[in-house]
Amino acid sequence: MENIKACPKCSNEISEEDRFCSKCGAQIEAMPRFVYNTYVSGPPVSEETKAMKEFIGNEAEFYIDKFETMTVLEKNTSWNWAAFFLTPLWCFYRKLYILGTVVALISMLTSFVEGANEILGLVVSIFIGATGNAFYKDHVDKHLAKAAELPYDERMKYYEKKGSTSYLAVFIGICGIFFLSYIRVMVL
Repeated sequence: MENIKACPKCSNEISEEDRFCSKCGAQIEAMPRFVYNTYVSGPPVSEETKAMKEFIGNEAEFYIDKFETMTVLEKNTSWNWAAFFLTPLWCFYRKLYILGTVVALISMLTSFVEGANEILGLVVSIFIGATGNAFYKDHVDKHLAKAAELPYDERMKYYEKKGSTSYLAVFIGICGIFFLSYIRVMVL
C-alpha cells in the first residue's frame, strides 16, 4: 500500500514516491531507505531517468529536476541563467544547433539597425533564458524516443553523438560569431 504524506509547503496530499508537489510544485525531500544495509536516498531510478542521465551527461540532475518540475506544473518556461547570459553558446554547447544558429543570425541581422541590437539582443536572451529548458527538453525527448528503438550498443553511440555536450560546437560557434562580426564591420 502506498504511503500518503503532506507537502511541507502547502500541505497537499502526496505519495511517498512523488518528487514534486502536484499543487504548488515544491520539491519533496526523498525519504531515505535502507537496502541490504546500504543507505540509499530516494525512490529507485527509472529506466527513463537512467537514459536521460546517459544522454544529457553534464548537469543531468539539474536538467532532470527542471524537466520534472516543468511537467508537474505543466509549464513551458523554466529559468536558465546559462542560457540567458551565453545564449548562442549555450545552445551550441547543448547541441541545439539550429536554435543557436538562429539566435546568432538574429543578432547579426539586428546589428545593422542602430539601437535595435541591444534591445533585441536582450529580448532574445530573456526569451531563451525562460524557454531554453523547454527547447532542451524537447531535444532530449525527441532523441530518447529515436534511441529507444536501437540495440544497446548503437543506442550508446547515438547518445554520444546526439546527446551530452560539445565544446567543439562552442568553439565553432565562437568562430562563427567572430566571422559574422567581421562581416558586419566590413559591410558597415
